[in-house]
Amino acid sequence: MSNLHNLTPRPMFPGGRPYSAEIHFENGCQRTVAIDIENVPETFSRLETHMYYLCDGESYTFSPYSYFFEPHPRGEMWPSPYSGPLEWSATNATLISGQGTSTATFTVANEGDTPIDVEFSVIATANRRCSHPGILRTTVYRSARQRTIATATSTCPNVSQTASVEKVDGESHWWSIENGTITSFPYEPTITYVANTIGETRLSVKSGGRCPRWDQITIPVSLPSAAIDSATLPTCAGTPVDIDVTLTGAAPFTLRWSDGVIETAGSTTHTRTVMPQASEHYEIVEVTGSGGASCPGTATGAVDVQVSARPEIVDEPKNVTIRNGETATLSVGAVGDGLTFQWYEGASGDTSHPVSGGIHRVLIVTPSQTTRYWADVRSHCGTVFSKAGNVAVTNAPARRRAAR
Repeated sequence: MSNLHNLTPRPMFPGGRPYSAEIHFENGCQRTVAIDIENVPETFSRLETHMYYLCDGESYTFSPYSYFFEPHPRGEMWPSPYSGPLEWSATNATLISGQGTSTATFTVANEGDTPIDVEFSVIATANRRCSHPGILRTTVYRSARQRTIATATSTCPNVSQTASVEKVDGESHWWSIENGTITSFPYEPTITYVANTIGETRLSVKSGGRCPRWDQITIPVSLPSAAIDSATLPTCAGTPVDIDVTLTGAAPFTLRWSDGVIETAGSTTHTRTVMPQASEHYEIVEVTGSGGASCPGTATGAVDVQVSARPEIVDEPKNVTIRNGETATLSVGAVGDGLTFQWYEGASGDTSHPVSGGIHRVLIVTPSQTTRYWADVRSHCGTVFSKAGNVAVTNAPARRRAAR
């Protein structure tokens, strides 16, 4: 039996349905052969899309209208007439859904600085031996990376501020603002802006080349305030006292105090340290924010520092001489608040021999021999030792009063 491809004339069968044929041979022995022929059309597929390039991290979905099948040789083409299973594949891309169906979704990635090529392919698997895959090639570019917008953490209305992002060669920028006005060229890495009203201002910047991204920051807009927890603080003369201030608004802040001192605070927490020698009242009478006089605020609270004097000896015990059996009176002069006294026998500072009952400014004693006495004077603000006063005792007996 001759091969059908060698028949002359060569038979032509329109594709798409089965045929029956009889072939008659007349080469000496006449014979007729009946055969059944099923012509399966040779299928060419083609991916078509408006995708010119992709960005790192993006996904892309091929739908039935993204590809065509073309039966050969008629050349007629129509969207996705093929209803059988499809096999999808790709290089440098990951199929995340749709294998075997008419809709497939891929995701792409490019972590490097150099663009990479990606290739997508689809083939009709029910007629694999007569099908040709549809192939689409494109380029994946690295997406712009997240940028940190550097600007004030808060601002006042109508006060000029600066915002910036890192500059990368080859990338462009475009800024926009809500509740504010950009006051410089908005296509540079660094801009100036002002907020309009109290509330929030939102800055957005679009950075990148083919694959840009948006970054945003929200800036609170308010007038400054300063708050002190009202209190009365006892202290001792010369002892540091801390006054804590809580601030809101846009730093730096300028604080003017009731005693005339002017300070600058660089953040929303501030501590003023004072060391008054006498009692003093402290409060903030004026606060301004980063806008200076154009950004005045309010201040609340006050602190009263009550200063106690440290103990001080102003009159040392005097030396006295008595006869044996007589009493001696010693005294110590001291100033300070809340003073207490304790007398001791011996050298000043020797606390091994306290005088019983010697807890007053004046000490009355009847020593039997020469003895030194000194006073420990103290308060909550400290302790001071007096010098020792010497009580000299002579052997002569004490004089007696004459009888009446």
